[in-house]
Amino acid sequence: MEDKQTFIAQMEKLIQLNHIGEAIEGTLEFLDLRPETYLRDAAMKLSGRWAVMNEAIEDQLVDKVTEVTYLKEIREDLEQLKKLIIYTIQEDQTALAQLPPLPKLLPPDFNQLLFDHSLRPAFTEKIAKTLFLQHTSVNIYGEDGAGKSRLFTDLLKALRLISFDNYRPVFIDFKNHAYAYDDMLLELHKQLGTGSEVPTDFMSFFEDIEQQNRWYLLFFYHFDAILDNPKIDTGFNAHFFDQLNALKNKRNVGLIVTTQQPHRGSYVFAEGKAYSNSWLNLKMEAIPALTDMQVTIELEKRLSNDYFQWLHHHPNERKQIEQKIRETPNTYQMLVFLAEQLNAKADEEVKFDERLHKWQKKYDEANSEQRTPGKTPTEKSGFQLLKKSLSPLINLFRGKK
Repeated sequence: MEDKQTFIAQMEKLIQLNHIGEAIEGTLEFLDLRPETYLRDAAMKLSGRWAVMNEAIEDQLVDKVTEVTYLKEIREDLEQLKKLIIYTIQEDQTALAQLPPLPKLLPPDFNQLLFDHSLRPAFTEKIAKTLFLQHTSVNIYGEDGAGKSRLFTDLLKALRLISFDNYRPVFIDFKNHAYAYDDMLLELHKQLGTGSEVPTDFMSFFEDIEQQNRWYLLFFYHFDAILDNPKIDTGFNAHFFDQLNALKNKRNVGLIVTTQQPHRGSYVFAEGKAYSNSWLNLKMEAIPALTDMQVTIELEKRLSNDYFQWLHHHPNERKQIEQKIRETPNTYQMLVFLAEQLNAKADEEVKFDERLHKWQKKYDEANSEQRTPGKTPTEKSGFQLLKKSLSPLINLFRGKK
């Protein structure tokens, strides 16, 4: 993030040179990395006024006197915004000076950390380094069923394999809580065990965490359930997003947010109002497509010994299975589904081509039921595949490998 004092110096220089447009845009970019929504809103309004003024000048809708007056007002507002930013920076510095020295926080040893067990080994290692070494939170986006939750499972397993215990994992599926903020707090309480009473505020779970000598790894699954959604619980308001933005900036917090589309382009609905600018400044990472080798390796891991040997001796059927997996947009979900059908020896009485056709129909029907419009997150669908794929996470949280 840009040094705050450097930003102020650059802003003052641009104002002196009368480069007001550049100063406003630079301010917007700087404030995008900070949690104060009132400053961002003020900068966005100023940017809007600047754009309107320039359009009016280009269309020759105002005279020179009006142009000069309008420019003076915008310059004065920009100066006032600069003073507010300086004040917040001074407050930050005062607060930091009053804090006791922070304990030393060590990342896991990446010389020992292995990701061979991962669905996407190189990508999982990249995310781990982004979280632990760069202290940067991530938005992983891609189709549902591509294996985003599996990445978190693989990351936690890698940490357990080297007996790295200085972390606390937190997994929240927002599809289950978008319409019930209190249920989300209850789930946090179950995982963090903060006293007998459930706090009524999100940030209450993370008070003084920077004084702790351990990492918090937060995985917020289906986060888009509370984006672009005007019907979310009123608890997911501007204050909640401000708190989350402040939390992910803590030195020992690694946040992974998963969405179908990049979060940067999402609308946020809070208290009935739509905000077009994102609260969260996250590193964007598209989940990569599975390679042929990754599909083959994962399929081998999931198949029983009998079916592994059977496919080894039936290359044509194996080719059909792998092709079916690769041609499905949510590749990982289809891979798990087909492995389950094979291991269960489903429909063995029919030819293999007919089996595949029957399984495809079953898969499509289950997916269609899961995505039925109007179905609330608390309603159960007949398709439990994603739920099953999360069971390794639950085991890890309970101390099982």
